[in-house]
Amino acid sequence: MMCLASKYLGEVQETFQQINNSIRKLRSLLSQCDKGMSKIYHEIEIGKFNAAQRCKLIERQQEILRNRRVIKHELDNLLYVKKMWDQNRVYNGLQSISQRLENKLEKDSETDYTVDWGIRIVDIMAKEDLQSVN
Repeated sequence: MMCLASKYLGEVQETFQQINNSIRKLRSLLSQCDKGMSKIYHEIEIGKFNAAQRCKLIERQQEILRNRRVIKHELDNLLYVKKMWDQNRVYNGLQSISQRLENKLEKDSETDYTVDWGIRIVDIMAKEDLQSVN
């Protein structure tokens, strides 16, 4: 029979692994956004467009840029938690990390202009790739 301390320690370790996995996934999604933007830049550089095509191109670009901003924001939050986790040697600082993150999120909410976009990070991350979004 497992004691509670072992159970909780395992959960903390699993959470740390999930954070690392999410960081890798977000970096991959960020790269996909950057590649999507490069593709659009290339299209703009060599193409000739009528008004409707330009509008469609701008809408694609805006969607990619907004997804990229949401991804970067979430990546920044996870990297912040990981940094605090590493600096506080994990177990000694869990309470401190939680409070600091809460303070950071409160501060971020004052300047978060992505709130009204209706884009949720969980929806972006649920996709295998952003090709269907881009």
